Amino acid sequence: MRVFLFFFFIIFLNAESIKQYDVDVNIGNAGKLVITEHILYDFESNDRHGIFRNIPINNNSIDLIDVKRDNKIENYETYYQNNDFVIKIGNKDRLLNDSHLYTIRYSLDNVVFNKDENHNAISLNAIGTGWKVDINNIKIVVHLPQILKNAKIKVFAGNKGSTNQIPIKKINNLTYEIDKNNLLPHQGITFDIIFDKNLIQVKTLNNSWVYLFLIIFSIGLYFYYSKHKIPKFSVSPQYYPPKFDTLQTGVLIDESADNKDFSTAILELATKGYLKIIETTDSGLIFKNKTITLKKLKDENDLEYDLKKLFDTIFNSSDTFVLGQKDEYKARLLRNSISEIDEWLYNWGVKNGYFHENPEKAKANFFVKSLLIALPFIGYALFETFSFYDMESIPLIVMNIFMIIGIAIFKQSKIIGAVFVGVSVFAIVGLGISLMNPFSLSLLSILVILYFSSKIGVYTKKGIESLKYILGFKEFVNRVEKNKIETLLKENPNYLNEVLPYAVLFGANHWFKFYEEFNVDNDWYEGDRFYYMYDDLYDSFDSTANYTETSSSDSFSGGGSVGGGSGGGGGGSW
Repeated sequence: MRVFLFFFFIIFLNAESIKQYDVDVNIGNAGKLVITEHILYDFESNDRHGIFRNIPINNNSIDLIDVKRDNKIENYETYYQNNDFVIKIGNKDRLLNDSHLYTIRYSLDNVVFNKDENHNAISLNAIGTGWKVDINNIKIVVHLPQILKNAKIKVFAGNKGSTNQIPIKKINNLTYEIDKNNLLPHQGITFDIIFDKNLIQVKTLNNSWVYLFLIIFSIGLYFYYSKHKIPKFSVSPQYYPPKFDTLQTGVLIDESADNKDFSTAILELATKGYLKIIETTDSGLIFKNKTITLKKLKDENDLEYDLKKLFDTIFNSSDTFVLGQKDEYKARLLRNSISEIDEWLYNWGVKNGYFHENPEKAKANFFVKSLLIALPFIGYALFETFSFYDMESIPLIVMNIFMIIGIAIFKQSKIIGAVFVGVSVFAIVGLGISLMNPFSLSLLSILVILYFSSKIGVYTKKGIESLKYILGFKEFVNRVEKNKIETLLKENPNYLNEVLPYAVLFGANHWFKFYEEFNVDNDWYEGDRFYYMYDDLYDSFDSTANYTETSSSDSFSGGGSVGGGSGGGGGGSW
């Protein structure tokens, strides 16, 4: 017991404290605060480099004006930590002890908030609850502007959340003084100044110019799009597949090729007898594991480059290919092949007179030119948002970029795109920042650009005629009559095999059931999920093409009580 008391006595003797804490607050006509703190910090016999002062930012903006020690310029550095602006005062190569007077002068803006229907208020944590030492001999002086001479002032002291009011001394109509002997660690003082709404307005972000820009920008893009859009035309039902294979048809119908087109092309190779699709199902712990194996049946003697390239890539080193396997080499080989086929398809469309120019490059040029027009406005919106939210706008910027990426990739991967967007919205709302800020709103211009760039057409007259035929065939496929299929099967027993890949390309997966209804053999498929086989084929192809080896890594209103306002925080020694 004696030993315990001895050590307690030693610790008590060496306890640091603040001997005197003076705060001078000047409030401007627009509500901006200029704050000067005089902190007489006693290190006792402890050797320390100096002190640090952390000031919560919230939605305020802060500017550091001056830092001194013992009335002389002192070394310091600033940084942001969590939601705090940290001022680290001192020199790492020098140690101090005893008492030293630290003077910190800074300004806070965006501190006015809506108190109620008729009043606004300023709430300042003149001394925050973040200090871990005793604070003695406290004096706070508040200077009001003339327009707030009739304002009502309340002062709260104690632990965070305390509603315990302490008296305030009125020096004159514009000057008030708060005196208190001491505060214990993690206790603070907050004052509220309440005044009529029309005296000082709450600072808000001006979004009206963003709405105006978006309207004008969207109208401009629409006029450009109207000159390059695909003309309206009527179609009549067509009963036979077009002269193009499914990859060429996919490019002609939407001027782009994606993984759905390529998985449909595999189905086409199967129905034409070049390969067999073998699907096996194994029981897993929770879900059944489906494996799709492609088995080569014959060489590609009469295929055009696109299907021939895909076929040769699949059977590059073996007569079998297992889809869904985690093989980085095969995945990269497949992606490279898809890229080459894409380029060939676009050039094929131009060379054969279906497109005026490469549609991918035309859309990219439109996107880049439109984005260059929008960038100055996005940049100004970024500046305005950053000026209002200060450092809090950095995660806002990052999350907005994530959101745009998510929307851009949504077509290719709905799950990943939705995750990007969902996480971004959740994070921005979690920061307490409105999604209606200028930067977030201005980014809508990118979505407008993405929309119109996807709609621009580069079809020639020949291309339009081919598109009309394809859409006519699509109409028949989606609105098929069974008696018509029966008639066509009598003319051509292989009709279902010829149509199925196109039906799947058009989203008409119900054509699979016609094999059973009309007793047509599907000898190109082996398995027990024939009706659902295309979904399995697409999922397996997509996972194969998109597989990449990765290594795991570590991820990444105020007033009315103590601690409820702007400023505050605390500090300590280092």
